[in-house]
Amino acid sequence: MAGEYSRELSVKTFQGACRLALMGFRQGGAPGYGLRRIVVDVKGNGRTALKPGERKTVQSHRVLLVPGPGTETSVVREIFELFVKLKSEQAIADLLNERKVRPEKSSRWTHPRWTRLRVHQILTNPKYVGTNVYNRKTTKLGQTAVRNPESAWIRKAGAFTPVISLELFEKAHEIIRRRSEHISNDEILDTLRRLLKRKGRLTMRIISKDKKVTSTSTIFRRFGSLTEVYKVIGYEAEKSFRQVGPTHLPRVRAYGSKSLSNELQESVSSNRLPVEFTLAQLRRVCPGWAFATYKSFVGTHSTSDTSLLLHVCRGVYRLNRRKSSEE
Repeated sequence: MAGEYSRELSVKTFQGACRLALMGFRQGGAPGYGLRRIVVDVKGNGRTALKPGERKTVQSHRVLLVPGPGTETSVVREIFELFVKLKSEQAIADLLNERKVRPEKSSRWTHPRWTRLRVHQILTNPKYVGTNVYNRKTTKLGQTAVRNPESAWIRKAGAFTPVISLELFEKAHEIIRRRSEHISNDEILDTLRRLLKRKGRLTMRIISKDKKVTSTSTIFRRFGSLTEVYKVIGYEAEKSFRQVGPTHLPRVRAYGSKSLSNELQESVSSNRLPVEFTLAQLRRVCPGWAFATYKSFVGTHSTSDTSLLLHVCRGVYRLNRRKSSEE
């Protein structure tokens, strides 16, 4: 009965959110760069601004989006204008980073930077022309998000004050649509062969900068990796460590593709690391990975008695000898 009640409540909540979205009200989520959230009553009166992470306190109140500071809205317009002039998303991101324009804060990055994805999300989001869109993705409890077809989207035009003109947005959308038109695998390989003939070599950077070649994400989706594409066109890429940072370079040269798990077991076997160790000791004896990698590693491999690691106490882990010998 409790499960059935939860399902019924989920359906009612979704229907209510769709109804409010059709009325033009914002349904959760960060406002995005160049936009801010305000709280209004049922009649649209009272424009109280919400700070990042803040929520409305009255159930009957609603949330609307409004243009943010002029410094941010001008950057949004510039992004669209540069893109319409056939400037790539990556080139626009590099330009903004060179000018030290700060994007919106993100929980993933301490010092956020402009990336191709950030620029692409601005170019494809209709909220910048005042259109409220809801139900683009569906996330079931405990499952990954699923992208819904456009026929299932809830749209309300004119819900917000636009930041850019509809004409400018449609021009950018048309460029993206033409770029995503279907191209066969043979055509992709032919363009890569021509690019190889012009440049003499191929890398991800060279492929990304050439506007005549399809995006690397499409290549990965079609062929799996650049290595597979190189095999098909008969190109043997040279191994290079130029893109490896100075902290990672010694480990890459010394260990190649050796995993942190193997290096941990070898360190304990050679008495360079005690059987019971802390995260700081692990980083000191097995250097070269990012700090988040160490935390993710010990968290993933210490979940049960049969795991690679045993969680002894707070911050202390022990190598499971039985597990390592079985492997």
